[in-house]
Amino acid sequence: MNFFFFDYIYYRIARAKFKTQGPLSATAIGFISIMQALLIELIIDPIFTYLLSENDLITYSKQLAYLAGLIGIILMFINYKVYAGKYEKFDMQWKDENRNTRIFKGICIFLSMILPVILFTIESKLVHK
Repeated sequence: MNFFFFDYIYYRIARAKFKTQGPLSATAIGFISIMQALLIELIIDPIFTYLLSENDLITYSKQLAYLAGLIGIILMFINYKVYAGKYEKFDMQWKDENRNTRIFKGICIFLSMILPVILFTIESKLVHK
């Protein structure tokens, strides 16, 4: 399966942090994991809100927080496994992009960085009235 979107984000962040973090960028892996966790949250939160009453949500809030933490740890582990040793491959693939392509993809990455946060905020206001 090809995850071009996350691969490119990993590459651009890892390239920016290469001097301080080397080819395996913890910043890039962490960022991708947070993005993925927010996207999962956008799917799970309305389901829990629909299935559980407000009292149940309060009662199980600690367990739900542990579940969220577990999901985050699992995503970090999976992303570490996926991206370990891939920087050089991505560098060969994308290092010679022309400036306009890099700018366009950079704008897309920026939008992808803020979109989950915006959607999460909107979803929280709509679901948790």
